[in-house]
Amino acid sequence: MAANSLFATFTPIRAFLRLELYWFATGISWYEAKLAIIRDAIRTYLSAPRYSLHPIA
Repeated sequence: MAANSLFATFTPIRAFLRLELYWFATGISWYEAKLAIIRDAIRTYLSAPRYSLHPIA
């Protein structure tokens, strides 16, 4: 198995375990932490979007 394939296999597991450790430390579930990360990313992007989509209709 190539190194890139091995890295791709364990990256999601590693991310999940980090969120689980965060849950143990803070009491915030991995699901709530994930949603908070996504909300913040969307909020940041919408405040200054890099790309604009042009309507095609």
